[in-house]
Amino acid sequence: MVLEQYIQEVLYRQHSCSLPKIGTFTLQHTSARFDVTDNTIEPPGEKIVFEENWTDDGRCAEWIAQRENLVLPIARLKMDKYIDELKATLQTGRPVVIPGVGQLQANTIGIISFEPEAMPITMETLHVKPVIRTDVSHKITVGNTEMVGTTVMNHLTASPDHTSSTTEYPDFPESGSRFRWWWIAAPVGTLLFAWLIWWLAERQDANANKAAEVASTAVDTMKMKEEVKQADTLPPAPPVSDTIAYYAVVETFKDKALAERKYATRKKNGSRITYQLQYTSSDSSLWEIVIPLRSVPADTTKMKDSIRNLIVQKVSLKF
Repeated sequence: MVLEQYIQEVLYRQHSCSLPKIGTFTLQHTSARFDVTDNTIEPPGEKIVFEENWTDDGRCAEWIAQRENLVLPIARLKMDKYIDELKATLQTGRPVVIPGVGQLQANTIGIISFEPEAMPITMETLHVKPVIRTDVSHKITVGNTEMVGTTVMNHLTASPDHTSSTTEYPDFPESGSRFRWWWIAAPVGTLLFAWLIWWLAERQDANANKAAEVASTAVDTMKMKEEVKQADTLPPAPPVSDTIAYYAVVETFKDKALAERKYATRKKNGSRITYQLQYTSSDSSLWEIVIPLRSVPADTTKMKDSIRNLIVQKVSLKF
């Protein structure tokens, strides 16, 4: 596949090659390392790292455009086609070998693993011997421990066999029975604490209910007192009225429109008299202009005469 060759060329020229939807190859430099035990200096080198995170920086598409003499948009389309073919191969479970870079392979859930190819070593490992001066203070870091002075000399001059035979380690403390008292105390304490919480909650609910009952009783007592007080202070009931309601019929009409015009005229002119327009209960086709009245039965004739003198017209009473 042509894409594998382009990946190798872009990676070794740019030290990074990003493939959209696949991941990013990075060429990292490793510094020289000094092995204190073997007294050797390993040469610097380079290693290739692959990550599934990617950012389309355009380097791969630009390289394809340059190599195949294409404009950049066409080169991007061709790169997408190459990447789709690479993904299809990975989805089948077959490895994809990139010469000079390494091997890609996807598992059953689609996670891509990378096995880098061993980089060629251009320099040999140097065997050296440390120079220890007694008139200076030597310092070296072994792991996370910093050694100074005679400790450095002893560490550098000691052989692995001698160091392993003379090193003394403290005795491992023997443990007695595996039973621990807190294995029982912890659950018992938890149960006691839960019971205490439940007891306090129940007691608080009982106190609240008791207080509510006392408050309700007090409210009921106060309400009874207020009702008794109000009953004592109520004014005496008014005497039963023996008056009756009736009407003084002023005019009767068979035409509703004429009745309404007459009613409007009387209402406008007689501001001191309250007129009503209603149809008769026996015959709904007859309309009456009436004056509502209320008096004791003995005063009905007197009220009729008063209305007749007031409107200067003969009226009849209707009960």
